[in-house]
Amino acid sequence: MNRKEKEMNARREAIVAAAEELFLERGFQNVTMEEVARKAEFTRPTLYAYFRNKAELYVVIFTKISLIRWKMLNDAMAAEDTGYGKLYAFGNAYYEFAIQYPEYLKFMLYWDHYGIPFNTINPDIANAFTQPRDTSRLGLVNAFKLGIADKTIRDDIKIEFVLPYLCITTRAVLNEVVLGYAGKEYYYSFLELFLRGLKK
Repeated sequence: MNRKEKEMNARREAIVAAAEELFLERGFQNVTMEEVARKAEFTRPTLYAYFRNKAELYVVIFTKISLIRWKMLNDAMAAEDTGYGKLYAFGNAYYEFAIQYPEYLKFMLYWDHYGIPFNTINPDIANAFTQPRDTSRLGLVNAFKLGIADKTIRDDIKIEFVLPYLCITTRAVLNEVVLGYAGKEYYYSFLELFLRGLKK
């Protein structure tokens, strides 16, 4: 990497760091690109030379957060031998992620509620998110398939439906926890109830 490339990377990282601080502090929807530029101590033209819009910044930060989350979930699942054990480990690790990084979980919920216009995002930024996401999703699909094969999970479920049910509802219940409306017992009661419905 030459000097110019190092300088460009340093500017990009400074912009992302400024955006992350502002988004986590005030909420994605309440921050403007101008404020990000000012926080990073760059001009708006410099900012737009690296990111076309605020959605691109969101996805870059979302990807960073997701890589932390996916590692925690995948490591926990890898330590278990049965399909059911892997799914329980997934739920347990998700709780640990939410407790360790509550602001990250809140940040992620914006996407659940409002979506992201991927047609406005640089394909390189989109691919940096979708490739590891698809790998992580495959790990979860394989946990379901293992559970069906080892008879710890029912064989009459549709994985393509149940997998998003698990991910979306888990995140929604964890939101109640990180907002202080519910506690650990509430979350694990949900997790055990959900998984009991999948058990062979």
